[in-house]
Amino acid sequence: MREVTFLDRFRYTVDNTMSRGAIALIGWLFVASLGLIVVFSGLVFLAQIIPADGSGGDLSLAEVLWSSTMHALDAGTIAGDQGRGSFGSPCLA
Repeated sequence: MREVTFLDRFRYTVDNTMSRGAIALIGWLFVASLGLIVVFSGLVFLAQIIPADGSGGDLSLAEVLWSSTMHALDAGTIAGDQGRGSFGSPCLA
């Protein structure tokens, strides 16, 4: 008999939660989104990436996480972005 590996257990857990319906799928989407937000916020914080006009200043990790979360939820309206929309047309906000 073959030994059960961590990958086998992980696959079983994912399959089990996927079979539970839409709420479980939304939960996995939330976990994946949160993971990506944390990883890329860490990269932005460590690299000290700020806007070209210098208005970002020295942001704390919490501020970077909050800004990244707002961009993930709504890339323009909530985050307060300004500038031009797609194809060079002005934004309507």
